[in-house]
Amino acid sequence: MDSHRVLALANRYRQAANQVMEIQGRIKGTVEWNGAEWKGKRRERFNSDYQETIQAFQRYVRDLQITSDELEKAAVRIEELKKELAKQQQKG
Repeated sequence: MDSHRVLALANRYRQAANQVMEIQGRIKGTVEWNGAEWKGKRRERFNSDYQETIQAFQRYVRDLQITSDELEKAAVRIEELKKELAKQQQKG
């Protein structure tokens, strides 16, 4: 297995996490800018749904980052195993 491909995949996961955070920031800005005067039951319902959505965004970002970290660790392990195999082949 090619560790460079695994690292590239890890980077894509990290980039996806960054994009999700950027989108979340834009949504937050839009909600704050447009919702300053909005009041009542609909606003309360929206706020509740919005908070749930923000939490889902945060979980998704965390999962993407964890996956990226694990892929990076796997790439390092692949390289370690390749070196170990190369040493064994030189001895044998």
